[in-house]
Amino acid sequence: MYSQLAIKIIHMPQRTDRRTQCDAELAALDIDLAQVDYFPAKRVDGLGAMGCALSHAMALTRFLFEDERPFILMLEDDFAVGNKAGFRANLQGLLRLHAQWDVFLLAHNKAVPIGSMGQSPVVRVIGAQTTSAYIVQRSFAPRLIRCFLECAEQLRQLRHLPPPLLRAALHHMAPDMAWKALQTEARFLATRPALSVQRASFSDIEGKVVDYGV
Repeated sequence: MYSQLAIKIIHMPQRTDRRTQCDAELAALDIDLAQVDYFPAKRVDGLGAMGCALSHAMALTRFLFEDERPFILMLEDDFAVGNKAGFRANLQGLLRLHAQWDVFLLAHNKAVPIGSMGQSPVVRVIGAQTTSAYIVQRSFAPRLIRCFLECAEQLRQLRHLPPPLLRAALHHMAPDMAWKALQTEARFLATRPALSVQRASFSDIEGKVVDYGV
């Protein structure tokens, strides 16, 4: 099952605590750590969302350049899976459904279901936030790369804004907000409940411990 997936984890190298937690999660999912690529995240001081967008875009680009597999599993280093056995079983099922989706969201927040795929609990969604865990079809990766790069360039234009306005703008222009436009035309699927969540931890972007509860 995992042999069909390139697995990349967006990771700040200095966050050894998160690396240790990720390794434990992967081992519990029977994922060979030697097959996992920890992709060094780009840090952009004051514009963490821009660094996030660029990191996802470049990780996906490297996948297309270096790998021939049909899917990529993209993870951020605060991902966590509660039901490990259920995760593996659902992953097998969703890969069999690959002709019906472009992006499969393993984690999601505020997703609005707009249609059943006939495979309970799988639904098509729009309005979904969080880029912490998702699978992308190889054929769709270029569109997602473009979305993230355009997001990063739009964020770059905000550097001149005063801090209060910048914080407000970043809330509405993060990469997981930008990809909502794709969700209305492409096929973003998810399970309810989600298969993965974001682990509560200190956020380098926010500068504090965050727990999104999803």
